[in-house]
Amino acid sequence: MILGFKVLVVGSGAQGRVVAYLFDKDEDVELVKLSDIDRKALDYCARFYKKAETYLVSASDTDEVSKLAEDVDVLVNAVPTEFNLNLMRVALKAGTNYLDMALEYRDFEKVLALNERFQEEDLTALLALGCSPGVTDVVTALAADELDTVNEVKIVGASYVDSDIPYTNWAPRIFLDDCTRPPMIYEDGEIKYLKPFAEPEVVEFPGVGKVTVYAHPHEEVLTISKAIKGVKRVSMKMGVSMMDFFRTLYAMGILYENAMITEKKVKVDDVEVDPAEVIAKFLPKPITGEQFKEYVEKGIIRQATGTLVVKVYGIKNGRESVIESSFDLPPIMEIIDAVPLANDVSYPVSLPAYVAARMIADGSIKSRGVLIPEELTREERIEFLRRIGAFKPPIKVKTTTTTYLN
Repeated sequence: MILGFKVLVVGSGAQGRVVAYLFDKDEDVELVKLSDIDRKALDYCARFYKKAETYLVSASDTDEVSKLAEDVDVLVNAVPTEFNLNLMRVALKAGTNYLDMALEYRDFEKVLALNERFQEEDLTALLALGCSPGVTDVVTALAADELDTVNEVKIVGASYVDSDIPYTNWAPRIFLDDCTRPPMIYEDGEIKYLKPFAEPEVVEFPGVGKVTVYAHPHEEVLTISKAIKGVKRVSMKMGVSMMDFFRTLYAMGILYENAMITEKKVKVDDVEVDPAEVIAKFLPKPITGEQFKEYVEKGIIRQATGTLVVKVYGIKNGRESVIESSFDLPPIMEIIDAVPLANDVSYPVSLPAYVAARMIADGSIKSRGVLIPEELTREERIEFLRRIGAFKPPIKVKTTTTTYLN
């Protein structure tokens, strides 16, 4: 095991600041570097760190990021996915390992094409390792190990918010972009695209209750269909805060497909406006840190939680079987007491990223090359789940198997 390792976190947003905080608290970490283009955000985060250093550097400035990465053991990418490909090249240039938490769909094949170069340099580049995607992929791969054949993978996620103020976990433009992109499914050997908010379904979630979920664009459809041989269908559905509201706006024509990358002007009296831009302007921004804790303690935000369920359908010993994994995410008060920079989404995404990056740095992940989470070895996947389940506060995964008599 390598102790006294060093890490670079690029991006001090909702996830990056939490990943940096977890490394900062880790006694085996010698140095944490946190970079961003927002000095105000860096200064705010620095108040919570003991050994982390902050750097005013843009993720697009590959030369400067390369200099920061030269002496670290792993680079954690916590900026928008448009930077993924360049930051992977930075990691190669600096001779360091790499991890991100989401995919840039249009660059997926280009990213995978770097596999041989990372292998030649004896480096690991682990893609899309957060909670979803990330933990969802790991439990899917472990379930697939138990089955003789896999027919279908179905992932559903939901959130529950009880608040006196409008509340969302994501940056407004990213949230709207996510909800209005055509969702993907894998079926009949190919990726297919649906209309936004397609295939509505009411699902009963443990700890959350009944929630309407909709087909949603997410990385798991790409990664699971690539990694799990013979799978016939892969789908992802979500039902999170404000999604029903967005669906109503979509049905009215106020929101539209690819709303954040397609301009659609309407005339209001004598003024032309893009309704999606107007909505994005008025959507609440994510609340983190001291403000979030204050709202919780005052009872303004009484609950904010979420859950995920992964169902893997297949055949075992000639019988139809379903392996179901449900996620037990920590209560919001436990999160903000342990990690004051976090909220109910940034912590469940950041903890798996921190654990996986640490496993790369300390030698527990020995797989080399460009990897999606499913491609970790079975031993690496099991150890990863053990660590996120043992952390305080933990992310626990409960798995049950149902086998049907023929």
